[in-house]
Amino acid sequence: MTAAPIRVAYYRVHDLDYPRNSRIRAHLDRSSAFDVRVVPLSSHPRRSVRILRDLRTLISWARRSDVLVLSELRLAHAAIVWFAGLVTGSAVVVDGFVGLHETAVGDWQSTSPRSLRARSLAYLDRIAFCAADLYLIDTAARATLLATRYGRAEKIVVLPVGAPAWAVPQAPREAQDRLRLLYYGNYIPLHGLDLVVDALHELVAEHDFEVTFIGNGALRAGIESKITGAGLADRSTFVDEIRESQLLGRIAAADVILGVFGSSAKATSVVANKVWQGLASGRIVVTADSEATRELAPWRAPSWCGRTRAIPRASRARSEPYGAKRSPRRPRRHGAPRELGDRALRCLHPAADRAGGDEVTTGLQVRRLDAAGLRRHLLPVLLYFGAPTLSALAPLAVIPAITSSLGARGWASTAIALAVGNAGLVIAEVGWGSSARNGSRSRHAADWASTAALRRAS
Repeated sequence: MTAAPIRVAYYRVHDLDYPRNSRIRAHLDRSSAFDVRVVPLSSHPRRSVRILRDLRTLISWARRSDVLVLSELRLAHAAIVWFAGLVTGSAVVVDGFVGLHETAVGDWQSTSPRSLRARSLAYLDRIAFCAADLYLIDTAARATLLATRYGRAEKIVVLPVGAPAWAVPQAPREAQDRLRLLYYGNYIPLHGLDLVVDALHELVAEHDFEVTFIGNGALRAGIESKITGAGLADRSTFVDEIRESQLLGRIAAADVILGVFGSSAKATSVVANKVWQGLASGRIVVTADSEATRELAPWRAPSWCGRTRAIPRASRARSEPYGAKRSPRRPRRHGAPRELGDRALRCLHPAADRAGGDEVTTGLQVRRLDAAGLRRHLLPVLLYFGAPTLSALAPLAVIPAITSSLGARGWASTAIALAVGNAGLVIAEVGWGSSARNGSRSRHAADWASTAALRRAS
């Protein structure tokens, strides 16, 4: 008799075509052991209504599922997914592909590391890790960092980005043409395009090349301006975002694929999609040397280099046969869709065999949390939801005292004091760039203003 498939509900998928979730879902779909569904999201214009409807839908789907998977880029929803798994008995898998704190503080540097927002994002990252029975990450370097920060290394599973099925080796271009460089992706700090432009400017007098930039993003206008200022406008072409199905043609028309050159901790711990795709397509890849890229050692070639000075060497290498200066073989052993899917199957399959009274776990065992585990997971969630709730309900406890002793004048003064105090806290904690020390001073000032207002009322 055939066993019933494992029911997997994928929650908060922001883009069905995004390589991370689409590749995992596609392989699980091809296996008869899994039934994978994407949880639909509400499109109601009011945010509060959307949240309630999505929560109701999630719990409804969780009752019919064995595994709940929180998609990448959605770590802020981990507590909700954990709660749904708790009440329905479903296992929870969180894809930590993009962390909240590392992106806002490390990459974009849009938030001060000592601000309240930075601490909140770090805490949300921690909640996401604690909420998961299984935590997916893309490189061993990031897995080591997570284990050091949070412990519980046994729940971390490294699932590399890998190369898609369409990325197949392409024939080398003719050596008579000028060297063609290709960048594609979002214009985000992680890619370090400022460094690329500076390096290309230094090479103008020595080498004949042209570069194509594909994609859109917040930093594109700045990069275009810098290209013009560096005198590279006649060698550069900017193209808007294209469909994934068109990428292989663009890669085939290039000699060198430009990877990631950011300096943040995240940039040095990831291997971008285009690095995998470029190697699998038989092209030279120039990217930053890091602990994460060294994990690709089985496919490194002499042309691999962590500095943009590798571009001239790439010009000499392109005339040699495939395999001499390019990746020696297609990255299929650790990066192919089938291998990645098989690894996901092993992680998600709830199989537990018993031999000699000992339990041997061959994958994620779907189980109910014991009392200790419940307390460990429940505390972060209670703090996350309980603190704002307590703050909102606390004023209700003093309603009788204020009404009986001060009356309407007391309520008016209380409202003014709360408004002034909260405004001071917003300035102190959200900070608008202020440091923790300045925030402390502002908080004391706000407390003093609130007290003074109450004294005047009485």
